[in-house]
Parts: sequence; structure tokens; C-alpha cells
Amino acid sequence: MCPVREAISLPVSSPPGLKRSQAEQGEPVRMALALSGYALHCYLRWLRWLRWLRWLRWQRILDRIRQERADDEQSSLQT
Repeated sequence: MCPVREAISLPVSSPPGLKRSQAEQGEPVRMALALSGYALHCYLRWLRWLRWLRWLRWQRILDRIRQERADDEQSSLQT
């Protein structure tokens, strides 16, 4: 077989002369895992924040209900 055809038929993953070490090949995987870990961290922080906001909203609603009940009791005692 002609050397040119043989070179063309071989699968090439990177340009010749730019071979990467095994450590460098594993770097994108580690980076993806680190980013996914950070994304998970951010998502969990967002969930905690959302849960706190819901709790706060419910506390305000309950406070308003308690205040309305207290006002109703005060008005019923005055009449």
C-alpha cells in the first residue's frame, strides 16, 4: 500500500506532533466533574434560598392572619 493512502486511512485524533499525555487527556473529565460539582453546589444553595423565601412568605401570611384575628377580637371586645 502507498504510504500516502496508508496515512489517509489511519484515524487521526489530533494533528501530528501534538500528542497529549494521559494526564492532559483526563483533564477535561476532571474539569467537567468539578464544574458539575460546583453547579450542584449552586443549585443546592438556590434551593435553600428558595425554601427560606417560602418560609418567610408563610411567616408573613401567618403574622397577617394573627394580626387580623387580634384586631377582630379587639373590635368585638370594644362593642
